[in-house]
Amino acid sequence: MLERMLWLFVLAQVVHIARWRWGAPSGYLFWFLRVWLILPVLGIVIWLGGRALYLHSVDQEEAVGWLGVIVGYGALCGAYVMIYPAISDLSPSLEILRELDDAPGRTLPVDEIKIVAVAGVDSVSHRLENLQSSGLLIASNDVLTVTAKGRLIAAVLTAYRGILGIKQGAGG
Repeated sequence: MLERMLWLFVLAQVVHIARWRWGAPSGYLFWFLRVWLILPVLGIVIWLGGRALYLHSVDQEEAVGWLGVIVGYGALCGAYVMIYPAISDLSPSLEILRELDDAPGRTLPVDEIKIVAVAGVDSVSHRLENLQSSGLLIASNDVLTVTAKGRLIAAVLTAYRGILGIKQGAGG
């Protein structure tokens, strides 16, 4: 069951990446819903229905197993949807981590943060507090330093955005 759930997620991910490499889909919300929910569930229903017609009976154990796959897959998709704005949109927090990572010595005074998408001092300070409380950066005497955890998260998100073909500093 776990293997089926993971393969379903990987298949949806491959279709999603291929479509983004071709270009950002129009009607994006419907596209996302179609690729991540409608088509996989429809595929499972067709598989179970076709198998039931062929065998002239419904394999209840397999149907319950596929229901478990759908529930687990839904949980994976839910987690993916929660982090997706950081991937597809311009993420000021990610840009702050990138700017820090690119700075000499990976440190930067707070007043030198120049992220266009972050408007206002309150917005910057809120994001900095969030990044600091998450352990992604360290602030000392108004100098920020990105942590290894912050570099790792920024690198993973940046790499995935690259796979999707989203340019650095841009939204999808």
